[in-house]
Amino acid sequence: MSETATHQLPDVAERFMRYVQVDSQSNPDNDTVTPSTPAQHEMARYLGEELKALGCTDVTVDEHAYVTGTFAASKGAELAPALMLCSHLDSVIDAPASGIKPHVVHYEGGDLVAGVVNGKTIATTQEQVPDLKDFVGMDIICSDGSTLLSADDKAGVAEICALLKRLGDNPELAHPTLKIAFVLTRRSVTEQACLTWTNSAQLTDTPSTVRLSASSTTSASTPPTPTSTSRASWCTPAAPRTL
Repeated sequence: MSETATHQLPDVAERFMRYVQVDSQSNPDNDTVTPSTPAQHEMARYLGEELKALGCTDVTVDEHAYVTGTFAASKGAELAPALMLCSHLDSVIDAPASGIKPHVVHYEGGDLVAGVVNGKTIATTQEQVPDLKDFVGMDIICSDGSTLLSADDKAGVAEICALLKRLGDNPELAHPTLKIAFVLTRRSVTEQACLTWTNSAQLTDTPSTVRLSASSTTSASTPPTPTSTSRASWCTPAAPRTL
């Protein structure tokens, strides 16, 4: 197994590695405020600046760490229905998630070694993840083994921002108005995702590794029919509420 230099990475991977280094772990034991930790405010402010740099307008970072913005439609697509892209910015409490040190391993088969912690090798085996055998010869982003990777769902955040960068650099690519939302998930009873239907990343996320692939995910709830009358409210973050 060998390391891959970060300067060789595509934009989406570079962004992902940068975003996971911004702490945003939530605290399910804190049910009095939203968000449940100050770190989530830091991540929200960071992403607000990212959206501005990527050309989004009306960027808002509210008091609950919800981030929203608008990316203008390409020329000729201004009247097309808007499309929302949404991902959550917080990470779980199940494993240490502060001071994440991502690195890229060129996987050559066998155990996928993330790192060595206190003399113990932290690895994912093909017995644990049989699909590993399909990724021989590929690059896989890992933590150093001392923390989780925070791929759920900073992978989705990175995919959205990388798309905005590509569209901004290539104005000939047709697209409707894009409504961007970075939200919180149900890590504590006060943190509610603002949507029931989102586009995100499908992850194989052990505590220290991730591979990325685009997919559509839904909650158990059925989304509202995206008519011209329902779309505006559907794309507006819901007020946090206590269950």
